[in-house]
Amino acid sequence: MRNEVCICSLIPSIRNKTPVTVIMHHREFHKTTNTARIACLALQNSEIRLHGLKDKTQVLREQKILTEPSYQPILLTLNERSEVLTPEFVRRLDRPPHLIVPDGNWRQAGKMGKRITDLQNIPWVKLPPGPQSRYRLRHEHDPQGLSTLEAMARALGLIENSAIQVQLEQIFEIMVDRTLSTRPKIADKSSEWVGKN
Repeated sequence: MRNEVCICSLIPSIRNKTPVTVIMHHREFHKTTNTARIACLALQNSEIRLHGLKDKTQVLREQKILTEPSYQPILLTLNERSEVLTPEFVRRLDRPPHLIVPDGNWRQAGKMGKRITDLQNIPWVKLPPGPQSRYRLRHEHDPQGLSTLEAMARALGLIENSAIQVQLEQIFEIMVDRTLSTRPKIADKSSEWVGKN
């Protein structure tokens, strides 16, 4: 982000009990519109692993992310095989969850569960229906599509508490508003801000 709209000093420090691992497509890492990096700066118990780099095909196996006996890894992905994530689902797990979140554009993120072999034998979950995304920096064709930060916020709201969700969504709104303030205003039918991909 440009210096005059930087949000670094506003990012909260959140003590989340649930470990969060973001599997980020390597082409996403340097994009200024990426939201996963902001979420991981806020969440103390989180990390980013890059996917798609040469010689780094086993990003999860090498770090033993899926074999840690204290946690049950679950993949957050919008797929027909995904079970709806609810507090009841979490209570049925025999171990506390470790949230695995794919990050990239819609196509990249959607394919990670199928392309990364290690993810195919863990539970897949999706969010229950909720408000449409407020991510106005990229266009999303699927009405259920959310930015990675929004998805992480809602998931942790269900797994832990709503306070985490609120804090993440607040910094998300500031990031979106400030980014849009640096873009030229393009007139459309509703006279709203329009962001480019």
